[in-house]
Amino acid sequence: MPSLPLTPDEEKKAYQTIGVHSFDDLIATIPPKIRETAQFHLQFEPEYPDLSDGLSEHELRNFFSQIANCNKTAPEVLHFLGGGIYDNVIPAIVNQLTLRGEFLTCYTPYQPEISQGTLQAIFEFQTLMCRITGMPLSNASMYDGATATAEAVLMAQRLSSKNKNVLVSNNILVDYQNVIKTFLSGQPPSLFEVLYDAAGMLNREHLRKQLETHQPCALVVSFPNAFGSLEDLRSIKSELPSSCLLIVCVPDLSALSIFEPPGKLGADIVVGEAQQLGTPMVFGGPHVGFFTARKEYLRQLPGRIVGETTDARGNPCYTLTLSTREQHIRRDKATSNICTNQGLIALRTTIYLSFLGKRGFQTLGEINYSLFEYLRKSLAHRGIHQKFPKATHYREAVFEIPELENKFDRCLQKNIVPGIRLRDKYGPDFENSLLITVNPKHTAKQLDFLVESLTS
Repeated sequence: MPSLPLTPDEEKKAYQTIGVHSFDDLIATIPPKIRETAQFHLQFEPEYPDLSDGLSEHELRNFFSQIANCNKTAPEVLHFLGGGIYDNVIPAIVNQLTLRGEFLTCYTPYQPEISQGTLQAIFEFQTLMCRITGMPLSNASMYDGATATAEAVLMAQRLSSKNKNVLVSNNILVDYQNVIKTFLSGQPPSLFEVLYDAAGMLNREHLRKQLETHQPCALVVSFPNAFGSLEDLRSIKSELPSSCLLIVCVPDLSALSIFEPPGKLGADIVVGEAQQLGTPMVFGGPHVGFFTARKEYLRQLPGRIVGETTDARGNPCYTLTLSTREQHIRRDKATSNICTNQGLIALRTTIYLSFLGKRGFQTLGEINYSLFEYLRKSLAHRGIHQKFPKATHYREAVFEIPELENKFDRCLQKNIVPGIRLRDKYGPDFENSLLITVNPKHTAKQLDFLVESLTS
């Protein structure tokens, strides 16, 4: 963003316009203890030792560019990162079409008569999400997978006329768990954990106890879970009473390219993350969440929905429909306070999936699965095994690496990020546990290099 400096007179006039006297007034809401002790540690020396007149725009841009260059981006290293954010090969057509002015600069399509292109693109996104998840109803996208999951919990509570308790399996991603807790923090305690068992899967015995104790309105499980394992959704659904909805969050949507979708396995609400399908790893965002559900829950669906209809001439057309947002109805009746959806990222997802087609999407899953199997067998041959070997995995799993700390550091020295260390997320039982994820950019030679680096 360019710097637009003000003269002292312009600055004074700006302060008067907004009713303050100085910059300190602007930050007065920050507690004094924080303001007085804040240390930003910006070292301008030796290049800019004299800051009496500040830095010019060019000097400031150059300074922060030097700081930014200390980071390493995904294309600069050989990485095996996953855990909710995934790398992928993105065809050039995605950027080319997304950057067109009619898409890049368009606003929320409140006026359908001048927004048919945008509305149709969103409608196609909804259609694709329904087909992939096996659900009959989708909204126009959410901010990300974590907030979509939290919104699903709120929706389940709205649908329940009695008990508002919700069970959450603690083998879903920690970030997702934290966002759900934040969303529910302003109401009476209603969130309860279901533990995972020795195989890293949902503990059925503990589930039965929690169902009996709390009589919940919903159970949240992940597919795949945080350890890359695929839960038996059909069996889980069979153990739930009719009053308990099964919410399935899918942090890796590409898994549904080769595995049966949750909608065919008994899920009532399916939410998750579609970032990798057209959007690169950009320091953790932006993302695009999806939200699908059964038709009978239509009136409680959060966010926007684009519907297809016909105009006065009988031609197909599109419009926002059933907009139960706080801008359209009374706030206490609104099902969502989403101000905007990640429309441009949803568009990238639509273009990507349309370009791949059904067969191309399936090929994506087959590539990921075959790369993982190659890596798993190569590691096993060198004595490195999975922490949860009995579970079915798609393209990521937890591996037990002896002396992980030292080997992880040696990998970094070789410009390899071998995965995600789980010790800080899941405690001492994961001291030497590494979540390793493959993606379509990897080659057999690179997988061999990783195996050699972790076992030498």
